[in-house]
Amino acid sequence: MAEKARKKPAERKAEIIRAAVDILAEKGPAALSSRAVANAVGISLAAVQYHFKTHGDLVRAMSDAIVNAYAADMEEASQGATPKIRLQKLFEKFATDIGPTDTKIFKLQLHFWSLAHTDPDGKEAFEAYTKQYLERFQSAIREARPELNDQQVAERALTITSMFEGMVVMALLRLSQEEMKKHDQGFLDAALAIAYS
Repeated sequence: MAEKARKKPAERKAEIIRAAVDILAEKGPAALSSRAVANAVGISLAAVQYHFKTHGDLVRAMSDAIVNAYAADMEEASQGATPKIRLQKLFEKFATDIGPTDTKIFKLQLHFWSLAHTDPDGKEAFEAYTKQYLERFQSAIREARPELNDQQVAERALTITSMFEGMVVMALLRLSQEEMKKHDQGFLDAALAIAYS
């Protein structure tokens, strides 16, 4: 295989991680291998193994990239003048992200979940991913509802998270865009009702 032009190590690692994420999203965890990533990038298997000594190293790096991108997205979504507005914006982000024409994000979430159940490194990474948005929901609810105790906040965050995960599955079942748009406002209303119950 002809090697691509040399890149700086950080650029090459980022390219390898992007290819791994794309393979996971489009083909699932069974297709995720160092060789498949090498082929996607157009480099040798040895070049992938130079940057990621083991499959676990690659899975962890890919998962970290997913978690970090998600954390930045959530941080941006939850900006607002008051705790109530921040909470609403956070929930709106989730409601409006459900049902885009490109289902890659939903496939990625589903395959990431599957990877967590078949790969120990994937499990660890998925737990970090889940913890990230549970904590964000808890923080936003706690700010908007300071009278709630920790258990009440945690229960509401978990219920809302479960509802969101269910909506992702519905999106993957290929509901029409019109059907998903109808669910957007319903999800937002339900999430806010749970947070303020």
